[in-house]
Amino acid sequence: MKSGQLIASIGVIALCASGCGAGGSNPPEAEGGSRRAVVKKIDQAESTRDWGTWQEFCGLALRVRAVRRPIAAGLVLDRSSVRSGGRAFARIENRGTAALAYGSEPQFDQLVSGMWHPRRVVREGHRVGFSLQLAELKARKVSGCLEIPMSDTWNPGLYRVRVAVEGWDDRGSGETVAPAAYFRVRSPQSGK
Repeated sequence: MKSGQLIASIGVIALCASGCGAGGSNPPEAEGGSRRAVVKKIDQAESTRDWGTWQEFCGLALRVRAVRRPIAAGLVLDRSSVRSGGRAFARIENRGTAALAYGSEPQFDQLVSGMWHPRRVVREGHRVGFSLQLAELKARKVSGCLEIPMSDTWNPGLYRVRVAVEGWDDRGSGETVAPAAYFRVRSPQSGK
């Protein structure tokens, strides 16, 4: 094998190794991996819903449970179950005493055998991009609605979505937290 062919082969192997897998280069996580705990969080979210439609959800001034920590946030979805290829809406709650900045792409994971596996959002064979702009969320306030599209390639199961938010003040950014919301993905053919 000539040196040019060897370098090209190594490049192809490196490209495949870095791009293979359903969710990218991040390994699966065990955090919060108990199926029972995730189902309980989904059921709790469903039982505390006080809206009927996404218009009601996006129009409500949700109550924010305040805490004494400067950086504390929550993520609330308008539904706890969605069809593959559907969509949901989310709001970020600033539960702390400091302003927060948000605007990064949401991260999705699927719970498989007690481990969280990263997932990408794909629609009709194309990866979905998110064009969010940086926004500030004052202490004890709730963000406007963020549309959360669901991939049409996801299998039914338990999922979570995380949105990174960081402390924000006149000195710039600070500590980052990633509140999560949990949901079920149903098959596209399911009736609900």
